[in-house]
Amino acid sequence: MASNATSEIKAYLSGVGLKNIEHLEVRRGRNLIATFAHNSKWLILKKKGSANTVFNGTSLGNELAFLDKSAKSKEVKAMSFLPKTFHFNYAEDILISRYYKGYTSLMQAKPEAALFQSVGKQLGKLHSINNLAFKESLPKINRGDLLPEFNYFTPQAITSGGPSVMEYIRFLQKFPDLLAAIDELYAKYEENCIVHGDFKADNVLVYRKKGKQYCKIIDYEFTAVGDRHYDLGYILGSFLMKWVYEMKLTHDTMDFADNYFQELRKAFLVLMESYQKETGSVIDTNRIVRFAGLYLMKIFFNCSIHSRHLSKNELMLLQIARNYLVFSDKQTSIHFL
Repeated sequence: MASNATSEIKAYLSGVGLKNIEHLEVRRGRNLIATFAHNSKWLILKKKGSANTVFNGTSLGNELAFLDKSAKSKEVKAMSFLPKTFHFNYAEDILISRYYKGYTSLMQAKPEAALFQSVGKQLGKLHSINNLAFKESLPKINRGDLLPEFNYFTPQAITSGGPSVMEYIRFLQKFPDLLAAIDELYAKYEENCIVHGDFKADNVLVYRKKGKQYCKIIDYEFTAVGDRHYDLGYILGSFLMKWVYEMKLTHDTMDFADNYFQELRKAFLVLMESYQKETGSVIDTNRIVRFAGLYLMKIFFNCSIHSRHLSKNELMLLQIARNYLVFSDKQTSIHFL
């Protein structure tokens, strides 16, 4: 199936019994995505493939395996956070599932307590899946998955990076305690549950109807067996990223950014309380903050790949990441939890 041919996508859909397709829209990123309407239902097709060399080798294998087994498990199907799936193709890395048109990304929603309570409960359900068949079908997260380690000048660093990647490398050289902190974080990394692996706020969809909150977790490409603090830190990190990028060098906007930070802090504490109630587990806030710092490091690395010049916001992102990773157990001016 040619990734850029609408007609071939329609032919493929027809071949798997999905005819009378309307409103087909195709876009390409890390994977090919096509959204469309079928019998008044909105669906999404995902296919492995990308023109972006940074993501070569990306596979839907984890997502296919996880959602396939979920569809066959009464226990997991009863968990309302999963998207309904309609078609699996392991040979070609193709997945067709429900598309939640009308839902809003959690990143765009106001940090309200009731909403974050729902998200904490749904993440708790995911982490509570205790099925050996699931765990055996998923990989484990290794050190290389946590952060690309280009801490010295090599041909690999140059070819894998972008115009600003040398700034990233120079920063790692300047602060060796940063990589040491990441090594320490990984040394204590536990494989205690199934983790989403990319649990940022953009991968949580929310919808409110008649006073009730509905929450769906999407994009399971990086699902693995790992540490529960990894997911909790990632969603915190994604909101901190928004906070940093919305900062401007004006008094009014800085006030707004500070207000947003305080609202986020209160809402995230509700999320953690809801999560602990659902799972019955004890969580380490220090480790959550460190994984949030790790998320910000990954964002900075991605910026260095795609940006010619790093902005003040991106440099601030990096400094916060270092503070969270290296000094999270000490008193700092940006301590969060």
